[in-house]
Amino acid sequence: MVDNMIALSDVSHMGTSSSEKRNDLAKGIWLWCAQRNIWMTAVHIPGAENVEADNNLDGLTRNLSGHKTIFRDCINAAKVEPNIDVFAFRINHQL
Repeated sequence: MVDNMIALSDVSHMGTSSSEKRNDLAKGIWLWCAQRNIWMTAVHIPGAENVEADNNLDGLTRNLSGHKTIFRDCINAAKVEPNIDVFAFRINHQL
């Protein structure tokens, strides 16, 4: 279950996104599942109902916009410098 329609579409279409990075990620998910004989079905859940994600990691999985220093620490630890936030929108962006 996912509350992001872009992620839902990418996963549901098994990696047919116009974004190369999102396409690679969706393909990676499907390859991981195929190697384990797992069939995955992505289903939308409204964000307000996605309480399990809110509770994971003390809510950090869904609330990074309020924790930009944590987001930056994760990026720095990964030793990458992203230049696009594919999930950004007007009121929630990290870059």
